[in-house]
Amino acid sequence: MAELHEKLETIREKEDLVAFIDSLIADYESNVSEWENADLLSFLQAMSAWVGSMEYAYKNTGREFPANPTWDMFGRILYAAKIYE
Repeated sequence: MAELHEKLETIREKEDLVAFIDSLIADYESNVSEWENADLLSFLQAMSAWVGSMEYAYKNTGREFPANPTWDMFGRILYAAKIYE
């Protein structure tokens, strides 16, 4: 199975996001000890913090920050909530 960060690059449509969320669930079930934010409260707090500063994450990785939300952006928000401190 491809790594989660690699799967982010495949999100283009709603169905791709659904597949990514399914992979995120499987990763949680198999690797919960590797999650920085393994409980709902810390996951949501990390999600909020990352969304608040995500323009910088896009800039730091050489990506253009989308003017409007995309399926890809939502996948990146979910992935960041897993690991963001």
